[in-house]
Amino acid sequence: MGYLVRGTNLVGTITLRRVSSVGAIKKARELIADGYREVQITAPDGHRFEREDFNKLASASDRGLLRADETID
Repeated sequence: MGYLVRGTNLVGTITLRRVSSVGAIKKARELIADGYREVQITAPDGHRFEREDFNKLASASDRGLLRADETID
């Protein structure tokens, strides 16, 4: 399934898929920079990370708690 990145702007909601947590965080931050609101990442296990939790997802990646086969998008 991968990681789902979701954000909302004045036009509607966009959902994008990324293979890795690193790629998901990068895309989520790009959406925020582009003015999207309510940006969140859903991990393959269904856990949702809100904007303030992105660092927790990055920390899990740094500690090797995520799949070894993940690559940067």
